[in-house]
Amino acid sequence: MTTVLLLRHGETELNRSGALRGQIDVPLSPAGEREAERLAQRVRDDYALTAIYASPLARARATAAAVGAASRIAVEVDPRFTDLDYGAWAGRTVDTFSATERQRFRDWLRRPDVPLPGADDPRTIQDRAFAGLVERTASAAGCIAIVSHDAILQLLFCRMLGIPLRSYRGIVQHTATLNELGRDGDTWAVRLLNSTWHLDEPE
Repeated sequence: MTTVLLLRHGETELNRSGALRGQIDVPLSPAGEREAERLAQRVRDDYALTAIYASPLARARATAAAVGAASRIAVEVDPRFTDLDYGAWAGRTVDTFSATERQRFRDWLRRPDVPLPGADDPRTIQDRAFAGLVERTASAAGCIAIVSHDAILQLLFCRMLGIPLRSYRGIVQHTATLNELGRDGDTWAVRLLNSTWHLDEPE
């Protein structure tokens, strides 16, 4: 049985504003850096990591670097875990949308097959990320961590649990969250989902 930690990166200023981020390469905010350190401490104290992989985007790499440093594990970047591209919608908040755009966005949240201008197809991104997860855990021993983005983690949970793709946005993933999975052959077990108690620890 392989233990897999699916970790979301810490907060960024775009997270705070509510803007769509996608592949815009923004750093962690000061609060996000603190979140990454808290997450790193929890992983160090509770798990014996053998490998850690990260999306190439700066916010994920910085979070993975904190986790890797605390556990004395080198980080390997894997582009299959990068966020999906929101195209022309990236960097914008819903309150900047026109009435037509807002309706299109609501339709897309309910039906990911409704395309956004220039945006990735969630089905394609789900296939890409799941292929990376399967490969990285196929012969792994012990415990590995993957640091990625909320949409990627949501899409992975849908695939593993057989949840319809239209519902993937309903799987909440807070910044610097920890999810724990077990893999035994082709069987996946979700042990922890969106666990963030480490962020509430006193300084």
